[in-house]
Amino acid sequence: MLRSAQPFALALSAASLFALSACSGSSDGDSNSFVIRTGGYAVDATSRQVVGGSWLVYFADEATSGAAGTDLNGDGDTVDDVAIAVPLNNTDETPLRAASDAAIVSGNVYLLVDEADDVDWDGDVLTDNVVLLHWSKDAGVVTFVDVIDPAALAAEPFVVVDERVYYAAVGTPTGDESTLRYVEKSAPTTPVEVGNMLGGGPIAPVIMGAAEGLIFLALDETTAPGGATDYNADLDMSDVAVLALLDGTEKAETILPVPYALPGVDSPFDADRDGLSSEWLLGFLVSETDQGATNLNDPVVPVMPDSCALTPDADTLDDVLHFALYSDLAMAMPATNSILAGRDRVVVIDEYVATLTDEADVDCDMNEDGDETDTMVRWLEAVLPVAPPRQPSQLHAVFDVPGGSHGLAALGDTFVTVVDEAADDDDIDGSGSLDHNLVGYLDPTDSPGPFWTFDHPDTNPGTGITGESFVGANWMAAEQREGRLALAFQEEVVGTTLNVDLLCDFVTKDTDALDSLPVWADLAGGTPILDFDGQGYALHEPDPGITLSKGWVFYRVSESADDQDYNGDGFKTSVILVRNPQLTCNTTIMATASSLPGDENPVVVTDGVTGGVFLASEFEAGVDFNSDGDTNDLVPRWFKF
Repeated sequence: MLRSAQPFALALSAASLFALSACSGSSDGDSNSFVIRTGGYAVDATSRQVVGGSWLVYFADEATSGAAGTDLNGDGDTVDDVAIAVPLNNTDETPLRAASDAAIVSGNVYLLVDEADDVDWDGDVLTDNVVLLHWSKDAGVVTFVDVIDPAALAAEPFVVVDERVYYAAVGTPTGDESTLRYVEKSAPTTPVEVGNMLGGGPIAPVIMGAAEGLIFLALDETTAPGGATDYNADLDMSDVAVLALLDGTEKAETILPVPYALPGVDSPFDADRDGLSSEWLLGFLVSETDQGATNLNDPVVPVMPDSCALTPDADTLDDVLHFALYSDLAMAMPATNSILAGRDRVVVIDEYVATLTDEADVDCDMNEDGDETDTMVRWLEAVLPVAPPRQPSQLHAVFDVPGGSHGLAALGDTFVTVVDEAADDDDIDGSGSLDHNLVGYLDPTDSPGPFWTFDHPDTNPGTGITGESFVGANWMAAEQREGRLALAFQEEVVGTTLNVDLLCDFVTKDTDALDSLPVWADLAGGTPILDFDGQGYALHEPDPGITLSKGWVFYRVSESADDQDYNGDGFKTSVILVRNPQLTCNTTIMATASSLPGDENPVVVTDGVTGGVFLASEFEAGVDFNSDGDTNDLVPRWFKF
């Protein structure tokens, strides 16, 4: 909500930006809250950090930790990344083993370890396996748990659902057994097999991920236990990713194979669980090529604009959106074919499913702008018969915005998009040019229509900037958090400098209109209005890393773009971690952060409950954080909420 009100005024004279109501952010009241602690070892910019409960695991780079490197796992070299376990409320660091990933459940730390970087853990006199290891403070030692299926490394090696760590193990299942296992707090080093459905035979799934407690798995027909197997009844045994599902909310559940070939183990999916019925609506893409070379989007039912009736899709090269209720699949009912080609994203909200469709994939100029080079959000209600909205005026060319959303996200029961005016050949905001990427939202229950809304109220709720009703974004988070969606709000659409907030006071920091500002949008009103809460600080681009957690918002600020020396080093060149409550203005300049490769790095990695960790650049801070005699390292720093 961009409005003129104290204490939070980010304003253009009388018109103000991002004013927030006078409510407090959440905190646990602990005297340790937001006390920043610093790791003793350096990390690589691409390494992971994992927070769970009261523990943090990060991966120390032996080569850059210490003046001459440090052998942290005792294997005689300094070339490993070694897992370091540390409580969030102190700096009592425990080096564990060379590892690439970790999971934390109830104080139990699980590590993914390549024996080639460490030692022979499974006792086969070789160091050629990837293994799962366990450590806890109570146990005091690292213990072997299981051998990981090498195929799992191309997918997700493990996933945590309902306080259980699920993973794919090496094994030779028979009967209705599988190689999927879990471990849990009550027996942290004792793997429990997850069985296949009754009569389903032996399977060796790998984990794709989870959505709202539903675990998505993939089966490779070519490496099936006992020999190649046709899982999707398409008369071949060559598909490498056939869908299977597991209800991760019940540990006694068995795996449910679903006879649809996916584009791959990294194929997008989503599920939305009804809180009352505990029923999932799920969406996923099916590969025409691998599903028996079948044309799944041949428009028996019209799903394209009428102008495309003479150019129906005739190939078997697309990935096509399907949806189903989990309970229907469990009764061997088929999923519903939406007849919509898709890619990159599947988003499910309430009773609606959406994906992104390339015009080139369907040989159709869907928005009738004279080309077939655009990508559109396509959506439909999850009912029969399928009837996706298909008027050209409902279809807009999406901007593949950084942040992981690819231009499509969910907020509550609405879809949110960022549209590229130039690609859409439409001056949506009436600026006289086609150079803006504009935020729009759609309530799929609207009738007649529905149509995308780009013209937001200039009042509260809305933009709160008098006379300014369009919002541009150059970053959008992939997922909503705590009922809000993080965006980077562009000054250039408004045409005036808006980074005029300094610790909740109005300060003109620069005079350009080139910056992007942190926004955490929510829905307001009975008829949903997209409401833009935010602050007037210039974000670090292209990776602001806006993170919402426990009533707080964290983001990266560019000193250069904001024209401020926040860390007091005499320069305006650093990237700074800033936090603020989501509902009021009480800004804290926390510390020097860092610039990381890519555009999907949260500035704070958190479990959303206990605390978080961020990476600090010694060079940008001019401080030897880990006391190793240089200021060249990237160092983890952490805090409790």
